[in-house]
Amino acid sequence: MKFLFGKETTKFSEAATVALQEARTHGMSYYISTLFKPVLDTESSETDGWTAIIRAIQRQYGKNCRWWKEGLWYVAIPNLGCKREPIPCLEMRVGKWMVACVTLDMGKQLRPLTVVHTSVKLEKIILPLRFLLAIVEDDLAQSRITGKEDLWTTWEITGVKKSQIRLHDTFVQKLSQILETKSVDRWLSDFGDQSHGVIPLVVSDLLSLLNEKEGGYLVKKRAGLNPKELEAGLRTLGYSTAEAEIMIRQTPDLRVDDSTAEALTKILRHQSKGG
Repeated sequence: MKFLFGKETTKFSEAATVALQEARTHGMSYYISTLFKPVLDTESSETDGWTAIIRAIQRQYGKNCRWWKEGLWYVAIPNLGCKREPIPCLEMRVGKWMVACVTLDMGKQLRPLTVVHTSVKLEKIILPLRFLLAIVEDDLAQSRITGKEDLWTTWEITGVKKSQIRLHDTFVQKLSQILETKSVDRWLSDFGDQSHGVIPLVVSDLLSLLNEKEGGYLVKKRAGLNPKELEAGLRTLGYSTAEAEIMIRQTPDLRVDDSTAEALTKILRHQSKGG
């Protein structure tokens, strides 16, 4: 448990910022924490949290010190990874960070104190890219529900034998809302430095899934590159038509004999370098 003496924390966004700094994440948006917060087990955690804080404060400042509770928040911080076996998926291990603020009576003055603590236990979230694509396309009906427990749903992944995942309903709903306004690669970029090695793999695997779904049209060579097919592929990844048109125009090395998959890869690579 770490004490940040003189540090005042008054709301969740500030608590998330403190936790992200202490976790030494670089560039991760605190909105990522709000997405993963539903997966944390916070039942009875506030009472347990204050009990631990009381003990820590008394050890540090003595049993007779006077202090007042100001606020306590739980912050979810995921560690992003990507696996390709047995199926392409995102693998995220979510840590629970507790951030609390108290006011200490130092005799002649009152001073704020922020307390930070992390749990050893991690919650593992598996998100197959086939399921992620279904979220992007608003087509979760293709995945069969095989179990339900409170707000957790077990899904069977279409086209993959004996593959099931368990996800929190609020997490899926929030991710669906995010991907209505953001492309997959832009959402992943909110993970900060963790996303650098993940985005190229995810985009490549999503293009492969799109190619499989569309009967192989992405890799077929044609007499000329079709901008409409490129726009359709980019829209599936979450870009608007206007954004897709600009991205296509800005990519300098497109060739008329590129397959759609080759062209999409070039476009996305160019955008990752800053457009």
